[in-house]
Amino acid sequence: MKYFILLTFILALFPAKQQKVQLKKDKVYIPFKVSSHDYSKQSYALYKAMSTGDKSELKMEIVQIFKKYGFIHLLTPSGIHLSSVVFLFKFSKLFEFICLALCFFFISKYQSYFSLERVMIFRLIQNLISVSPIRNFTSEIYFVITLLISLAFGHYTKSHMSFIYSALFWGTIMIFKDNKIKLLLYLNISLFFISSLNGQEASPLSIFINPLITGVISSFFPFLFINQFTSHLINSDWLINYFFKLFISLIKFINELDPFPLIYIGTTTLVIFTICLYFKKNKLAIFLLCFNMTGIQKPNLKAKSPLIVNLGDKTEVVYLRKNWIHFIDQKCKIENMRIFCKKKPSRFGGPVF
Repeated sequence: MKYFILLTFILALFPAKQQKVQLKKDKVYIPFKVSSHDYSKQSYALYKAMSTGDKSELKMEIVQIFKKYGFIHLLTPSGIHLSSVVFLFKFSKLFEFICLALCFFFISKYQSYFSLERVMIFRLIQNLISVSPIRNFTSEIYFVITLLISLAFGHYTKSHMSFIYSALFWGTIMIFKDNKIKLLLYLNISLFFISSLNGQEASPLSIFINPLITGVISSFFPFLFINQFTSHLINSDWLINYFFKLFISLIKFINELDPFPLIYIGTTTLVIFTICLYFKKNKLAIFLLCFNMTGIQKPNLKAKSPLIVNLGDKTEVVYLRKNWIHFIDQKCKIENMRIFCKKKPSRFGGPVF
């Protein structure tokens, strides 16, 4: 029942209409100070993407493979990254609290790491409540409090998809954390659920590849994290370069040998499938899923190319949300692949098409 409440929450949050609009805003990432001297071009690009979220140097082919098998989250600093290094703070909760608070204020200025900020909020709340008279909160309550604080900080307004991804996948982990088999099953249901909402296809092989790759990278990430601060003292860059070259070759090999076609499953089908699982109608659930995978074709989502809006001078943009852009001297609304503005662009440039 908790999972259905979570799905209802996600459906309520998910935008009813998504405009195919690309807003050209220059993101600012955490500095990556590892030298590229001992790395191949794509090994360095992948290391940089996993550490900072900057995928600009990564080949689109690699990014597409990450999307196909559902581990694109590894290219954005998040809870997996923080959890893999949190052991460094285990000896003192006070030290952990101070470090997390400082890191939170440091990364919040970049406005690019909302998922990581939410995990830090979660850990900070845990530490605060652990020293208070009220200590009987479950991890699910901490999760709900974290989402409420994240909403108060405007994370949903700034990046609604990041908030939705965190809520769905993190919530799924919280609900099924005590049953590893169910956790694996419902994480994959959540993956196909998000793919359905976004109108994207996914590979059935992701059911096995996703947890395997996520586990490998999570295990290796503490070493990747520490190397950023010790690379000038200990020459381990050759080892990391070898690891990433091997990793890239592996995922390319898997992609080439993958015998399964990409599938698209409708949102309604997934909801009914989940209901059948809940009431232990497993045969009906499998039949329904197989029937709809072959009977439903993915809608043509590439009929129109994205509208590109150059926001111009960043000081001119006053408000930006979904299909509304407020400039200093005008209000613009994006609708049906067109943009409508009141008043003329300012002397700073305004929107350019």
